[in-house]
Amino acid sequence: MSEIEFEPLKKQNFQVAKSFTNDSLNYLVVGEKYHLQLPVQDGACAEFLRASNRLIIMMKGIDKLEALALRRCNISCGILAKNGAILLLWQFHDNKGRPVLTLDSPFDARIIKDIQLHNIENNKQRLLINVHIVDSTTKEIKVLRAVTMSPELTIEFLSKVQEQISSIHNGEAQMQVWMSQQPCDLIRKIKMHQMGI
Repeated sequence: MSEIEFEPLKKQNFQVAKSFTNDSLNYLVVGEKYHLQLPVQDGACAEFLRASNRLIIMMKGIDKLEALALRRCNISCGILAKNGAILLLWQFHDNKGRPVLTLDSPFDARIIKDIQLHNIENNKQRLLINVHIVDSTTKEIKVLRAVTMSPELTIEFLSKVQEQISSIHNGEAQMQVWMSQQPCDLIRKIKMHQMGI
């Protein structure tokens, strides 16, 4: 997959994401079935450092408050990295800044066959992330949006990826420690960065 481009349609009340692959043009449309491969049943999966960067979130029965937060409100992200493990933490906020949803997504760059590492050429670069939110029961697309990591978070993430790739540890023991804790508790231990548009 290469870059995914989001374009709001003015006459209809939905968004379309154009997804370009080597041999075809795929469209993702809010309200329709998600036809790309789903990597998780419920939760978040960060498919980053490929032709595009996708955060896929699978949830059952998204309520109105969650849908609003997922569609329009602020998203923040933080990184835990230790002993060859990386865990991305995501928090979605309502319009008053209160957390509505907190998720985690393990990330292991060593298992990505077609990894595309980015060179940081200046301190203003941002990593673009396409967010796909899908109902795990019906496979219906609920939200499509694009956000960017802050320059500081972009540098931190790419630096941690380089450390992970060169680590002698496989990260499994550390990941088990983190997975035994709630994401909202882990967030208290790290700096969270607001995602941009």
